[in-house]
Amino acid sequence: MAAPNIVNVSSIYGSTVGKNINNTADSDVTVLEGRANKVLKVNIIRASNVHPTENDSLTINFVDSASNSFSLVQDMEIAIRQALPALEGSIYLSESDKITMRRLNNGNLASDSATIHGIISFEELDDA
Repeated sequence: MAAPNIVNVSSIYGSTVGKNINNTADSDVTVLEGRANKVLKVNIIRASNVHPTENDSLTINFVDSASNSFSLVQDMEIAIRQALPALEGSIYLSESDKITMRRLNNGNLASDSATIHGIISFEELDDA
């Protein structure tokens, strides 16, 4: 399906999603995925390390509809109890595009330890 013409949008809905990024180093967690007949304007991507004693690292990728992956952030270290912005400006997601996150998992943590929280704030644009 085609993405809507964003010049003539009839509705804009703001939303925020959050995920625990508690995966092992070789698996991606899809945090946000494009929707049919919509355009998602991603405004903020933020990651927080909520572990009380261990630093951790994160990779964030934009994956297009052809499954090509492009790094927004590569192995960004996040200190204990710190949050970092991961996006400057805005990007758009069309149908089947997505944002994925993957912990580096430094080996000091259990693979299912929920040490990183990922947050994405976005607007859904529609011309219907």
